[in-house]
Amino acid sequence: MSTRPPYPKDPPTELVGELLSGSTHTLLASNLVALLVYTVIAPYVPGTAALLWFVAFTAINLARLIWARLELVRYRRHPARSANLYALGAFLGGSAWAAILGLYTPEIPSQSALLVLFILVCLPPAALPSNALHAPSFLAFALPLFLGLQYWAWHLISELNLEFSLLALTYSVLVTISGLRYGRSLRENILRNEENRGLLREIRAMNEQLRQYAYKDPLTELANRRHFDEHAENLLSQIRDTDQALALFLIDIDDFKAVNDSLGHDAGDQLLQHVAERIVSVSRHAELVAIERFQAARLGGDEFVVLYQAPASELDADAIARRLLEAVTQPLELEGRTFRPKVSIGVACGSARTPDIRSLMRAADRAMYRAKAAGGNRITSLEPATESGAGD
Repeated sequence: MSTRPPYPKDPPTELVGELLSGSTHTLLASNLVALLVYTVIAPYVPGTAALLWFVAFTAINLARLIWARLELVRYRRHPARSANLYALGAFLGGSAWAAILGLYTPEIPSQSALLVLFILVCLPPAALPSNALHAPSFLAFALPLFLGLQYWAWHLISELNLEFSLLALTYSVLVTISGLRYGRSLRENILRNEENRGLLREIRAMNEQLRQYAYKDPLTELANRRHFDEHAENLLSQIRDTDQALALFLIDIDDFKAVNDSLGHDAGDQLLQHVAERIVSVSRHAELVAIERFQAARLGGDEFVVLYQAPASELDADAIARRLLEAVTQPLELEGRTFRPKVSIGVACGSARTPDIRSLMRAADRAMYRAKAAGGNRITSLEPATESGAGD
Protein backbone atom coordinates (compact mmCIF):
# COMPACT_ATOMS: atom_id res chain seq x y z
CA MET A 1 0.00 0.00 0.00
CA SER A 2 1.44 3.35 -1.03
CA THR A 3 1.85 6.05 1.58
CA ARG A 4 1.65 9.77 1.09
CA PRO A 5 4.96 11.60 1.53
CA PRO A 6 4.97 13.92 4.54
CA TYR A 7 5.62 16.95 2.35
CA PRO A 8 4.72 17.37 -1.33
CA LYS A 9 7.37 18.25 -3.90
CA ASP A 10 5.57 21.48 -4.67
CA PRO A 11 3.92 22.97 -1.57
CA PRO A 12 0.24 23.89 -1.95
CA THR A 13 -0.45 27.56 -2.49
CA GLU A 14 -2.39 27.84 0.76
CA LEU A 15 0.63 26.66 2.77
CA VAL A 16 2.98 29.10 1.09
CA GLY A 17 0.58 31.91 1.95
CA GLU A 18 0.54 30.82 5.59
CA LEU A 19 4.33 30.54 5.56
CA LEU A 20 4.80 34.09 4.31
CA SER A 21 2.08 35.73 6.39
CA GLY A 22 3.23 34.04 9.60
CA SER A 23 6.83 35.18 9.32
CA THR A 24 6.35 38.81 10.38
CA HIS A 25 5.89 38.29 14.11
CA THR A 26 8.67 35.67 14.25
CA LEU A 27 11.20 37.95 12.54
CA LEU A 28 10.35 40.91 14.76
CA ALA A 29 10.58 38.78 17.90
CA SER A 30 13.92 37.28 16.82
CA ASN A 31 15.37 40.75 16.34
CA LEU A 32 14.37 41.71 19.88
CA VAL A 33 16.10 38.56 21.17
CA ALA A 34 19.18 39.40 19.09
CA LEU A 35 19.21 42.85 20.66
CA LEU A 36 19.16 41.21 24.09
CA VAL A 37 22.07 38.93 23.14
CA TYR A 38 24.01 41.91 21.81
CA THR A 39 23.59 43.91 25.03
CA VAL A 40 24.71 40.91 27.08
CA ILE A 41 27.92 40.09 25.18
CA ALA A 42 28.93 43.45 23.67
CA PRO A 43 30.86 44.68 26.77
CA TYR A 44 33.09 41.57 26.64
CA VAL A 45 33.73 41.33 22.89
CA PRO A 46 36.69 43.39 21.68
CA GLY A 47 36.27 45.91 18.89
CA THR A 48 33.06 46.27 16.94
CA ALA A 49 32.53 42.57 16.18
CA ALA A 50 29.36 42.34 18.30
CA LEU A 51 27.92 45.48 16.72
CA LEU A 52 28.71 44.24 13.22
CA TRP A 53 27.00 40.91 14.02
CA PHE A 54 23.87 42.67 15.26
CA VAL A 55 23.77 45.01 12.25
CA ALA A 56 24.19 42.08 9.83
CA PHE A 57 21.54 40.08 11.68
CA THR A 58 19.11 43.02 11.57
CA ALA A 59 19.78 43.58 7.86
CA ILE A 60 19.03 39.93 7.10
CA ASN A 61 15.81 40.04 9.11
CA LEU A 62 14.73 43.32 7.55
CA ALA A 63 15.38 41.99 4.04
CA ARG A 64 13.41 38.82 4.84
CA LEU A 65 10.54 40.86 6.27
CA ILE A 66 10.30 43.20 3.27
CA TRP A 67 10.58 40.30 0.82
CA ALA A 68 7.84 38.32 2.59
CA ARG A 69 5.43 41.28 2.48
CA LEU A 70 6.11 41.84 -1.22
CA GLU A 71 5.91 38.13 -2.01
CA LEU A 72 2.45 37.87 -0.44
CA VAL A 73 1.13 39.78 -3.47
CA ARG A 74 2.64 37.47 -6.11
CA TYR A 75 3.38 34.07 -4.55
CA ARG A 76 0.33 32.42 -6.16
CA ARG A 77 1.99 32.56 -9.57
CA HIS A 78 5.07 30.55 -8.47
CA PRO A 79 4.41 29.05 -5.00
CA ALA A 80 7.32 26.58 -5.19
CA ARG A 81 9.81 29.35 -6.00
CA SER A 82 8.46 31.47 -3.14
CA ALA A 83 8.81 28.56 -0.71
CA ASN A 84 12.39 27.87 -1.82
CA LEU A 85 13.36 31.54 -1.44
CA TYR A 86 11.79 31.52 2.01
CA ALA A 87 13.93 28.47 2.89
CA LEU A 88 17.02 30.37 1.72
CA GLY A 89 16.08 33.26 4.00
CA ALA A 90 15.57 30.82 6.88
CA PHE A 91 19.06 29.39 6.27
CA LEU A 92 20.58 32.87 6.37
CA GLY A 93 18.71 33.60 9.60
CA GLY A 94 19.88 30.35 11.24
CA SER A 95 23.44 30.95 10.08
CA ALA A 96 23.37 34.46 11.54
CA TRP A 97 22.31 33.02 14.87
CA ALA A 98 25.01 30.35 14.76
CA ALA A 99 27.63 33.01 13.94
CA ILE A 100 27.21 34.43 17.43
CA LEU A 101 29.40 31.54 18.65
CA GLY A 102 32.31 33.03 16.73
CA LEU A 103 32.18 36.02 19.11
CA TYR A 104 32.74 33.92 22.21
CA THR A 105 35.65 34.93 24.40
CA PRO A 106 36.70 33.66 27.84
CA GLU A 107 35.96 37.12 29.22
CA ILE A 108 32.21 36.59 28.75
CA PRO A 109 30.75 35.64 32.16
CA SER A 110 29.41 32.09 32.45
CA GLN A 111 25.90 33.41 33.11
CA SER A 112 25.94 35.35 29.84
CA ALA A 113 27.40 32.39 27.94
CA LEU A 114 24.70 30.12 29.35
CA LEU A 115 22.04 32.63 28.31
CA VAL A 116 23.38 32.60 24.74
CA LEU A 117 23.50 28.79 24.76
CA PHE A 118 19.95 28.62 26.13
CA ILE A 119 18.71 30.90 23.36
CA LEU A 120 20.42 28.85 20.65
CA VAL A 121 18.91 25.65 22.06
CA CYS A 122 15.41 27.17 22.16
CA LEU A 123 15.47 28.75 18.72
CA PRO A 124 14.64 25.65 16.57
CA PRO A 125 11.48 24.77 18.58
CA ALA A 126 10.53 28.46 18.80
CA ALA A 127 10.69 28.75 15.00
CA LEU A 128 8.34 25.80 14.43
CA PRO A 129 5.12 27.86 14.18
CA SER A 130 6.55 29.90 11.29
CA ASN A 131 8.83 27.34 9.58
CA ALA A 132 7.30 23.92 10.19
CA LEU A 133 4.80 24.26 7.36
CA HIS A 134 7.67 23.79 4.90
CA ALA A 135 10.19 21.10 5.88
CA PRO A 136 13.10 22.59 3.89
CA SER A 137 12.61 25.93 5.65
CA PHE A 138 12.60 24.31 9.07
CA LEU A 139 15.70 22.24 8.34
CA ALA A 140 17.47 25.19 6.68
CA PHE A 141 16.99 27.28 9.83
CA ALA A 142 17.76 24.52 12.35
CA LEU A 143 20.82 22.93 10.70
CA PRO A 144 23.26 25.84 11.31
CA LEU A 145 22.13 25.94 14.93
CA PHE A 146 22.62 22.20 15.36
CA LEU A 147 26.13 22.52 13.89
CA GLY A 148 26.73 25.49 16.19
CA LEU A 149 25.93 23.31 19.20
CA GLN A 150 28.51 20.78 17.99
CA TYR A 151 31.01 23.60 17.59
CA TRP A 152 30.25 24.67 21.16
CA ALA A 153 30.76 21.11 22.40
CA TRP A 154 34.16 20.56 20.75
CA HIS A 155 35.75 24.02 20.82
CA LEU A 156 34.23 26.01 23.66
CA ILE A 157 33.99 23.38 26.42
CA SER A 158 37.23 22.21 27.98
CA GLU A 159 35.75 19.06 29.50
CA LEU A 160 32.93 16.61 28.61
CA ASN A 161 33.29 17.37 24.93
CA LEU A 162 32.05 13.96 23.83
CA GLU A 163 29.19 13.88 26.32
CA PHE A 164 27.98 17.34 25.38
CA SER A 165 28.32 16.52 21.68
CA LEU A 166 26.20 13.38 22.07
CA LEU A 167 23.65 15.36 24.06
CA ALA A 168 23.54 18.04 21.34
CA LEU A 169 23.21 15.36 18.65
CA THR A 170 20.37 13.64 20.50
CA TYR A 171 18.65 16.97 20.97
CA SER A 172 19.05 17.80 17.27
CA VAL A 173 17.58 14.46 16.17
CA LEU A 174 14.62 14.74 18.55
CA VAL A 175 13.85 18.32 17.53
CA THR A 176 14.09 17.36 13.84
CA ILE A 177 11.72 14.40 14.21
CA SER A 178 9.31 16.40 16.35
CA GLY A 179 9.47 19.36 13.98
CA LEU A 180 8.69 17.22 10.91
CA ARG A 181 5.78 15.54 12.68
CA TYR A 182 4.45 18.85 13.93
CA GLY A 183 4.81 20.33 10.45
CA ARG A 184 2.90 17.44 8.89
CA SER A 185 0.10 17.78 11.41
CA LEU A 186 -0.02 21.54 10.99
CA ARG A 187 -0.01 21.25 7.21
CA GLU A 188 -2.80 18.69 7.20
CA ASN A 189 -4.90 20.84 9.53
CA ILE A 190 -4.49 23.88 7.29
CA LEU A 191 -5.32 21.89 4.15
CA ARG A 192 -8.28 20.28 5.90
CA ASN A 193 -9.55 23.68 6.96
CA GLU A 194 -9.17 24.91 3.38
CA GLU A 195 -11.06 21.86 2.13
CA ASN A 196 -13.79 22.54 4.67
CA ARG A 197 -14.02 26.15 3.51
CA GLY A 198 -14.26 24.90 -0.06
CA LEU A 199 -17.02 22.48 0.93
CA LEU A 200 -18.87 25.29 2.69
CA ARG A 201 -18.61 27.42 -0.45
CA GLU A 202 -19.95 24.52 -2.51
CA ILE A 203 -22.79 23.96 -0.03
CA ARG A 204 -23.71 27.65 -0.13
CA ALA A 205 -23.63 27.60 -3.93
CA MET A 206 -25.73 24.44 -3.97
CA ASN A 207 -28.20 25.95 -1.52
CA GLU A 208 -28.43 29.02 -3.73
CA GLN A 209 -29.09 26.80 -6.73
CA LEU A 210 -31.75 24.91 -4.80
CA ARG A 211 -33.30 28.21 -3.77
CA GLN A 212 -33.28 29.27 -7.40
CA TYR A 213 -34.92 26.00 -8.40
CA ALA A 214 -37.50 26.44 -5.65
CA TYR A 215 -38.40 29.97 -6.76
CA LYS A 216 -37.62 30.04 -10.48
CA ASP A 217 -39.20 28.45 -13.53
CA PRO A 218 -36.36 26.57 -15.25
CA LEU A 219 -37.73 26.99 -18.80
CA THR A 220 -38.40 30.74 -18.88
CA GLU A 221 -36.23 31.78 -15.89
CA LEU A 222 -39.16 33.78 -14.57
CA ALA A 223 -40.32 33.46 -11.00
CA ASN A 224 -42.51 30.44 -10.38
CA ARG A 225 -45.89 30.37 -8.66
CA ARG A 226 -44.43 29.89 -5.18
CA HIS A 227 -42.15 32.89 -5.54
CA PHE A 228 -44.93 34.99 -7.01
CA ASP A 229 -47.38 34.17 -4.22
CA GLU A 230 -44.88 35.15 -1.53
CA HIS A 231 -43.80 38.32 -3.34
CA ALA A 232 -47.37 39.37 -4.09
CA GLU A 233 -48.48 38.98 -0.50
CA ASN A 234 -45.51 41.06 0.62
CA LEU A 235 -46.38 43.79 -1.87
CA LEU A 236 -49.97 43.86 -0.71
CA SER A 237 -48.93 44.14 2.93
CA GLN A 238 -46.56 47.00 2.08
CA ILE A 239 -49.25 49.17 0.53
CA ARG A 240 -51.56 49.07 3.54
CA ASP A 241 -52.51 52.62 4.58
CA THR A 242 -50.80 54.12 1.50
CA ASP A 243 -51.93 55.59 -1.80
CA GLN A 244 -50.27 52.75 -3.71
CA ALA A 245 -52.20 50.46 -6.04
CA LEU A 246 -51.66 47.03 -7.58
CA ALA A 247 -52.48 45.89 -11.08
CA LEU A 248 -52.45 42.17 -11.84
CA PHE A 249 -52.34 40.84 -15.43
CA LEU A 250 -53.09 37.17 -16.06
CA ILE A 251 -51.85 36.17 -19.53
CA ASP A 252 -52.82 32.87 -21.17
CA ILE A 253 -51.67 31.74 -24.64
CA ASP A 254 -54.61 30.90 -26.89
CA ASP A 255 -54.61 27.48 -28.59
CA PHE A 256 -51.29 26.53 -27.03
CA LYS A 257 -52.13 22.82 -27.32
CA ALA A 258 -52.48 23.22 -31.07
CA VAL A 259 -48.91 24.57 -31.22
CA ASN A 260 -47.59 21.52 -29.39
CA ASP A 261 -49.63 19.17 -31.57
CA SER A 262 -48.72 20.75 -34.90
CA LEU A 263 -45.17 21.98 -34.36
CA GLY A 264 -43.96 19.79 -31.49
CA HIS A 265 -43.14 20.34 -27.84
CA ASP A 266 -39.80 21.99 -28.64
CA ALA A 267 -41.66 24.66 -30.56
CA GLY A 268 -44.05 25.01 -27.63
CA ASP A 269 -41.14 25.55 -25.26
CA GLN A 270 -39.66 28.16 -27.61
CA LEU A 271 -43.01 29.95 -27.72
CA LEU A 272 -43.16 30.06 -23.90
CA GLN A 273 -39.64 31.48 -23.77
CA HIS A 274 -40.41 34.16 -26.37
CA VAL A 275 -43.59 35.18 -24.56
CA ALA A 276 -41.72 35.38 -21.26
CA GLU A 277 -39.00 37.58 -22.77
CA ARG A 278 -41.57 39.92 -24.30
CA ILE A 279 -43.54 40.19 -21.06
CA VAL A 280 -40.40 41.17 -19.14
CA SER A 281 -39.26 43.58 -21.85
CA VAL A 282 -42.59 45.42 -21.92
CA SER A 283 -42.89 45.44 -18.14
CA ARG A 284 -39.50 47.09 -17.73
CA HIS A 285 -40.45 49.93 -20.02
CA ALA A 286 -43.99 50.62 -18.86
CA GLU A 287 -44.57 54.36 -18.34
CA LEU A 288 -44.46 55.59 -14.78
CA VAL A 289 -43.61 52.13 -13.42
CA ALA A 290 -40.07 51.45 -12.23
CA ILE A 291 -38.48 48.08 -12.84
CA GLU A 292 -38.39 47.14 -9.19
CA ARG A 293 -42.13 47.65 -8.93
CA PHE A 294 -43.17 44.69 -11.04
CA GLN A 295 -43.02 40.94 -10.74
CA ALA A 296 -43.47 38.58 -13.68
CA ALA A 297 -43.96 34.86 -13.19
CA ARG A 298 -44.97 31.71 -15.01
CA LEU A 299 -47.76 30.04 -13.08
CA GLY A 300 -47.54 26.82 -15.05
CA GLY A 301 -48.37 25.50 -18.50
CA ASP A 302 -49.05 28.46 -20.78
CA GLU A 303 -50.15 30.89 -18.09
CA PHE A 304 -48.20 33.96 -16.99
CA VAL A 305 -48.87 36.69 -14.46
CA VAL A 306 -47.50 40.22 -14.04
CA LEU A 307 -48.03 42.33 -10.95
CA TYR A 308 -47.34 46.07 -10.75
CA GLN A 309 -47.15 48.35 -7.74
CA ALA A 310 -47.28 52.10 -8.27
CA PRO A 311 -49.07 55.20 -6.97
CA ALA A 312 -52.76 54.90 -7.81
CA SER A 313 -52.65 58.15 -9.79
CA GLU A 314 -49.84 56.85 -12.02
CA LEU A 315 -50.90 53.27 -12.64
CA ASP A 316 -52.61 53.03 -16.04
CA ALA A 317 -53.54 49.35 -16.18
CA ASP A 318 -55.34 49.60 -19.53
CA ALA A 319 -52.31 51.15 -21.25
CA ILE A 320 -49.99 48.50 -19.83
CA ALA A 321 -52.36 45.70 -20.87
CA ARG A 322 -52.55 47.03 -24.42
CA ARG A 323 -48.79 47.22 -24.60
CA LEU A 324 -48.48 43.65 -23.32
CA LEU A 325 -50.98 42.39 -25.88
CA GLU A 326 -49.27 44.23 -28.73
CA ALA A 327 -45.78 43.01 -27.80
CA VAL A 328 -46.66 39.40 -27.10
CA THR A 329 -48.63 38.95 -30.33
CA GLN A 330 -45.84 40.11 -32.63
CA PRO A 331 -44.86 37.45 -35.23
CA LEU A 332 -41.94 35.13 -34.48
CA GLU A 333 -40.15 32.16 -36.04
CA LEU A 334 -40.98 28.65 -34.77
CA GLU A 335 -39.42 25.63 -36.44
CA GLY A 336 -38.77 27.65 -39.57
CA ARG A 337 -42.32 28.94 -39.79
CA THR A 338 -43.68 32.40 -39.05
CA PHE A 339 -46.12 32.24 -36.16
CA ARG A 340 -48.23 34.99 -34.61
CA PRO A 341 -49.11 34.18 -30.99
CA LYS A 342 -52.50 35.05 -29.57
CA VAL A 343 -53.13 35.63 -25.87
CA SER A 344 -56.03 36.42 -23.60
CA ILE A 345 -55.30 38.89 -20.80
CA GLY A 346 -57.34 39.28 -17.64
CA VAL A 347 -56.76 42.43 -15.61
CA ALA A 348 -57.62 43.11 -11.97
CA CYS A 349 -56.65 46.16 -9.92
CA GLY A 350 -56.33 46.34 -6.15
CA SER A 351 -55.57 48.85 -3.46
CA ALA A 352 -54.89 49.02 0.25
CA ARG A 353 -58.46 47.81 0.80
CA THR A 354 -57.95 44.62 -1.20
CA PRO A 355 -58.26 41.75 1.30
CA ASP A 356 -55.65 39.44 -0.24
CA ILE A 357 -53.89 38.49 -3.45
CA ARG A 358 -56.23 35.54 -3.99
CA SER A 359 -59.13 37.91 -4.61
CA LEU A 360 -57.05 39.72 -7.28
CA MET A 361 -56.10 36.41 -8.86
CA ARG A 362 -59.72 35.21 -8.92
CA ALA A 363 -60.88 38.43 -10.56
CA ALA A 364 -58.08 38.31 -13.14
CA ASP A 365 -58.79 34.64 -13.78
CA ARG A 366 -62.49 35.33 -14.43
CA ALA A 367 -61.54 38.24 -16.67
CA MET A 368 -59.09 36.10 -18.62
CA TYR A 369 -61.68 33.36 -19.24
CA ARG A 370 -64.17 35.99 -20.38
CA ALA A 371 -61.59 37.18 -22.89
CA LYS A 372 -61.16 33.61 -24.13
CA ALA A 373 -64.91 33.09 -24.32
CA ALA A 374 -65.18 36.23 -26.41
CA GLY A 375 -62.80 34.78 -29.01
CA GLY A 376 -59.40 35.34 -27.36
CA ASN A 377 -56.55 37.65 -28.27
CA ARG A 378 -58.09 40.45 -26.22
CA ILE A 379 -58.16 42.13 -22.80
CA THR A 380 -60.88 41.97 -20.15
CA SER A 381 -60.81 43.82 -16.82
CA LEU A 382 -62.64 43.03 -13.57
CA GLU A 383 -62.45 44.51 -10.11
CA PRO A 384 -62.04 42.07 -7.22
CA ALA A 385 -65.45 40.69 -6.17
CA THR A 386 -67.29 43.01 -8.62
CA GLU A 387 -67.67 42.77 -12.33
CA SER A 388 -67.11 46.11 -14.03
CA GLY A 389 -64.77 45.38 -16.92
CA ALA A 390 -65.20 45.64 -20.63
CA GLY A 391 -63.61 43.74 -23.45
CA ASP A 392 -61.05 45.11 -25.82
